[in-house]
Amino acid sequence: VGNILGTTPLEVVALKMQVNEEPLSAAAAAKAIFEDGGVGAFYRGLMASLVLCTNPAINLTVFDQLKAWMLKLLQRSADRRAAAAGGAPRPGPP
Repeated sequence: VGNILGTTPLEVVALKMQVNEEPLSAAAAAKAIFEDGGVGAFYRGLMASLVLCTNPAINLTVFDQLKAWMLKLLQRSADRRAAAAGGAPRPGPP
């Protein structure tokens, strides 16, 4: 989140420089943004960026949980097969 808070104003300035019809320096673009909307104008699109950064966090969390569940399931299956064959269960993750 800190990264997004720091880079959003830079992205807004860069976007202003890119879409302006006449070439603008970064300082001129920042001045124009500030004059148009004050400090808050530098954070246009912040909510969209925050929402978009939650997707990878959710995906990684779900993946890790499913992986742990599947490993536990596979370990139980292997232990049952070993017990049915008369062998000792393998040590596995807790």
